[in-house]
Amino acid sequence: MINKYSSSRETPACVTEYATQLVHYVQKAIGIELTYDSETLSVLDHYLQQTPRNNTAIRDVIATTAGAYWGEVVRKTLGGTWTIQSQDEPFTWKFTLPGGLTFFPANIAVVSIMHEDVDGYDDAFHANPKMLSFFQDSMAESSSVSIEVYYSLTNKFDTLEQLQDLMLAYATQKTQKQSPNLNDA
Repeated sequence: MINKYSSSRETPACVTEYATQLVHYVQKAIGIELTYDSETLSVLDHYLQQTPRNNTAIRDVIATTAGAYWGEVVRKTLGGTWTIQSQDEPFTWKFTLPGGLTFFPANIAVVSIMHEDVDGYDDAFHANPKMLSFFQDSMAESSSVSIEVYYSLTNKFDTLEQLQDLMLAYATQKTQKQSPNLNDA
C-alpha cells in the first residue's frame, strides 16, 4: 500500500526491535510471515486471539510487540511519528498521525487481545476538542460490528484511515473558509 501521508522521522530502534520480535513470534506460531502492511493485520488478529487472556505477563509481552508492529503498519501506510519517553515503558509509547491524532499502540493491542476495555490501558484515539466533535458527527453513521471485529487491529486500522481522511477534509474545509475566493474578485 502507498503511504498517502508524510512521516518525517525514522522509527526508534526499540520499536523496530519489538515489531521484529512479533514477526518472529507469528512466524513460529502459525507459519506466516508478517510484511508490515495492512493486508497482514488479519493474520495478526488471528494470532492475538490465541494469546492467553488470564496470564497478564504473556499478554503484555505480546501486546507490546503487537503494538509496535501495528504502529509500524500505521506509520508506513498513513505516516506519522513515534514519541518514546522511556524505551522500557512500551505502554507509554505514543504515536501521532500527521493531522495530530494520537494513540498508544500497545494499549490498543491489550484491549484487542482482551476483547473488552481494560482498566489502566488507554486505547482511545485522541484529538483536539474541535476535531473530536467533527469526528463524532462524521462517524455517527458508521455501521455496527461484532465485538471481535470492533476490537480487532484490522478494524482499528480502518478507523484510523477514515479518521485521517476526515482530518484532511476538515483541514481543507477550514483552509477554504479562511482563504478569500479569488474568483469573486
